[in-house]
Amino acid sequence: MRLGATSMIYPGSLVENVELLAPYVDDIELIFYWTEDDLTNYPTPRELERLRELAERWRLTYTVHLPSYLRPTPWDERRWERDRVRNLRLVELVNPLKPWSYLMHWEPALAGREPAPDFAAWLEWQLRLVESLVEEGGVAPRDLAIENLSYDYRLIEAPIEARGLGVCLDLGHLWQTEWGAEEILEWALGRARVYHLHGVLSKGRDHVALQAANLPALERWQRLLSARYQGEDDFVLTWELFSQSDLRASWELLAAWQPAWRQEIEPRLAKWRSAPRE
Repeated sequence: MRLGATSMIYPGSLVENVELLAPYVDDIELIFYWTEDDLTNYPTPRELERLRELAERWRLTYTVHLPSYLRPTPWDERRWERDRVRNLRLVELVNPLKPWSYLMHWEPALAGREPAPDFAAWLEWQLRLVESLVEEGGVAPRDLAIENLSYDYRLIEAPIEARGLGVCLDLGHLWQTEWGAEEILEWALGRARVYHLHGVLSKGRDHVALQAANLPALERWQRLLSARYQGEDDFVLTWELFSQSDLRASWELLAAWQPAWRQEIEPRLAKWRSAPRE
């Protein structure tokens, strides 16, 4: 297992976050955005070189969260083309970092079990973007990991499998949904090379520090995962949190809860506690 965190733990730039996190983690999820106002955090050549240096020094890997905001209702070909170009541009930029995976959202157009009123048309739009990233961007299908969101992930398992795409299983999202969580978990285990973990509150808020109430679900997941993976570097487990306090609180809870987690996390916590104040 490669233990990871996001590039948004500390206030500051993407590179500053990687510099601060590198001693404690094995992988960093680089979160990129491109807003409607054309604000972006895409890396400059100098930043890319620094990211490469840090990866080499600390033996880091990177997962890259693509800025896909496609909500194809109503249909807007120009918007789709804009998002295609933005994603391809990012893939071109970060390719020298040799990302572990590219994480992709197939954004829903509505809330509920189904992601869009016209599921077939919605799926076609998502797959067209996938084809562009594979054929024009040179991304290997298994390196393009489709993340489970609020809708029933079972609806897209068949096209993911048919095209040999990767899987990003977000356990926090899975705990929140009512759509076949157990079946999705069983299907995704062994396929996913990236997992996201974060706490979920009873009122639905997620991406918070792990809660004691989340531990029973986590125990089942850990038991299944241990049976499916053998090598130390078979998958990345990213703590998809956005503050230092939430990350440390989650690690402290796990280290106190179970020996298997304590062995993995306690050495990192000890190093973190002894570090100068950041």
